[in-house]
Amino acid sequence: MDLGENYLISNIEEFLIAFKADNTYAKTYTVEFSADGQNFQEMINVEDAKYKDVMENKIDPSTYNYDTVRYVRVKLNDGSYSWGYQISEVAIMGTDIYMPVEPEGLVVESPTYNTVTVTWTGADNGQTYWVYIDGKVKDMNLASAGTYTYNNIDAGTHIVKVTSRLNGIESKGVTKEVVVANQPTTTPELTTTTKPTPTTAKPSETTTQAPTINPSGTTEVTTKPGETTQATTTKSGENTSDIGNGGNTTVAPSASSDINVKVGKTKVTKATKKKRTTKAKISLKKVAGAKGYEVRVSTTKKFKAKKTITKVFKRNKLTFKKLKKNKKYYVQARAFTVINGNKKYGPWSAKKKMKLTK
Repeated sequence: MDLGENYLISNIEEFLIAFKADNTYAKTYTVEFSADGQNFQEMINVEDAKYKDVMENKIDPSTYNYDTVRYVRVKLNDGSYSWGYQISEVAIMGTDIYMPVEPEGLVVESPTYNTVTVTWTGADNGQTYWVYIDGKVKDMNLASAGTYTYNNIDAGTHIVKVTSRLNGIESKGVTKEVVVANQPTTTPELTTTTKPTPTTAKPSETTTQAPTINPSGTTEVTTKPGETTQATTTKSGENTSDIGNGGNTTVAPSASSDINVKVGKTKVTKATKKKRTTKAKISLKKVAGAKGYEVRVSTTKKFKAKKTITKVFKRNKLTFKKLKKNKKYYVQARAFTVINGNKKYGPWSAKKKMKLTK
């Protein structure tokens, strides 16, 4: 067998073989490894193979005389019958270095009635990510972890799963449940108009007409010659009633204004990491009114997606985990608040180089 390229012997864990039937299996077999296809070395010798079992043979890298393996040769002996051999499965199994790492910190929210946002962090090992909603693929081959938004999601309860893939192997994935609300309904305001009641005054009395409200917000009352004229000024949003025994009562709608919320800019005041550890201590300038902080760490100053890990923290003093040893990192952060279920972010801070200590 040609594995296609050379693999480190330290990254190979076991040899697997399974036979198809009881009359076409080998009772004994040997397995040999080679780096160049010319010089082979025996690594496994089995003398009691069983056709019903999947034979899993552990590899001891310390017994191999070379650093890498590309070619594998299997010698089958002592067939149960003279019909030859039939193999249903054969494989070289690697260590966990070839396996994808499960996504971490999965957060699933529904900020609006038809939208779902999915946030997670992941390993910087070249793996990709797949997103499923209710068992159906919603996104595939995402190059990096982060926050992704999906629209046109029906109201109700949904199951969101995120998996990782590496070397053609997909992880089991992590799941979260999210509830999407129904579309909100708007009830129109009702306006009630009451007809005025006419008033007849004696000659010595004054008859006052119902007031009218001009566009400038001034209530004017107009009387006949010889009568008095009265003007009343009201503020927008107040109730204005006519003067006299009967008349119109007009309720002006209450004024509404948009709320413009600005989130302040934070600052990375401290970022340190010991060279031989995978954790970093980071301190941020506290932003008033912030609900949390989004922090991203990258091995490049340009914060390229494949080299960047993004996480969310509630406090401005935090520990950033799962970094690589003896690596230089850059840090950037921004504060956020939550308004009506939606996150509003402040600007990104200046980039800060992480200090490495012994």
